[in-house]
Amino acid sequence: EVFARQQGYAEWSIPVTKLSVKLGLAAVCAFIGALLAFPGLRLAQTHLDAVQMNSDRPLIQILLHISFLSPVIIVLLWIKPIARDFLANAPMGKTSVTLVSSEAFDSVRLWVIVTLCMLKLALTRYHLQAYLNLAQKWVEQMKKEAGRIATIDIQRKVTRVSCYLTVVTLQYLIPVLIILFSTLAFKA
Repeated sequence: EVFARQQGYAEWSIPVTKLSVKLGLAAVCAFIGALLAFPGLRLAQTHLDAVQMNSDRPLIQILLHISFLSPVIIVLLWIKPIARDFLANAPMGKTSVTLVSSEAFDSVRLWVIVTLCMLKLALTRYHLQAYLNLAQKWVEQMKKEAGRIATIDIQRKVTRVSCYLTVVTLQYLIPVLIILFSTLAFKA
């Protein structure tokens, strides 16, 4: 509002300008959300398959869940009332305890991000194996269908999964690497 007045906008046009900026921002966010919907659904399904695949290994399951929730943890670290105020002045009954000093909070936050990124990179193998197991599920589902199934159809399904593995790997690794490198650049 102050910026619009400094630029010489008429008083009646300021609300229109604010509304158009908000609508433009909403449209951009909707477009980005639409682009990320399919990779998000694929990641969720892959996570579920990886957890089911490692049902006999509870430590791996816990690490997979932490890895899946890591974007939420990273976002929560940047919300001041949740992260900084809670960790700097943690409420303990009627008193408050300082868990992390305000000066050390930024470093702790960056180290948490680096740790979560390394965890996600360490669990890449389990996610990619869960994705590759989709081919086996599709073949089993095709065998349950009535009638004779041509071998070429089975080969196409398996090839589709194998060829798309590179895209799935990029959709999994690129966001992690961008966050990791941005964090390291922010610290430097």
